[in-house]
Formats: sequence, C-alpha cells, structure tokens
Amino acid sequence: MWQALMVAMKYKSAIPVAIDLIQTIQATGADKKLTKTERSLLLKKFWSLVKEVERVNPSKIVEHPKVEAK
Repeated sequence: MWQALMVAMKYKSAIPVAIDLIQTIQATGADKKLTKTERSLLLKKFWSLVKEVERVNPSKIVEHPKVEAK
C-alpha cells in the first residue's frame, strides 16, 4: 500500500496524462476496432505519458557490450 502511494506521489505529474490515455482507450475501444486515426491518437497519448515518466525519472542509458560474431 505504501509503495503505491510513494509511486503515486513521485509520478503525480503523470497522473492526468495517464487518465487522459485511459479515457481515450475506453472511448476508442467501444466498437472493438481501431481506425488509423484512433491508433495514431492512442500512440501519441501513450508516448506523451512515456515522456512525462522519463521527465520525472530520467533513466541512464546503459550501453551493452558488443558481441563479436564467430
């Protein structure tokens, strides 16, 4: 329970973006089909949520070691 509250407090600026995405999903999913326009709108809102989460907690880019071909 406390973990959920701590996460909610940390990402509180992303909550309105997430709610907007959820409402859009509910509105577009009513007929069980997605048009190109609806898909585009959903992806736009999804990536705005991702950007907001990254803004709050920027992740470090981890470079993986290169594997040499045999």
